Amino acid sequence: MNTLHPASLQVLQHRTHDITPEEVKALPSFQHYTDEQVALLIQTIKTFTRIGYTIFFEQEAITGKVIDLPIAENKQKAA
Repeated sequence: MNTLHPASLQVLQHRTHDITPEEVKALPSFQHYTDEQVALLIQTIKTFTRIGYTIFFEQEAITGKVIDLPIAENKQKAA
């Protein structure tokens, strides 16, 4: 189940710039992060995104198609 507000999803789908430290700290989950932790989080997100894009485009180049990942609405969350 997607927990993001539809307006947030629209912003994410059309984002053309990196997330800023101010945007990260505006989120309740990250308000207590230090500047160093925020910078590391942003770098981790960018690295993870690059890996995902690389796999996506390599898969598309090899097979000519993209495999959709299933949406697991009833999946239990890890503790």
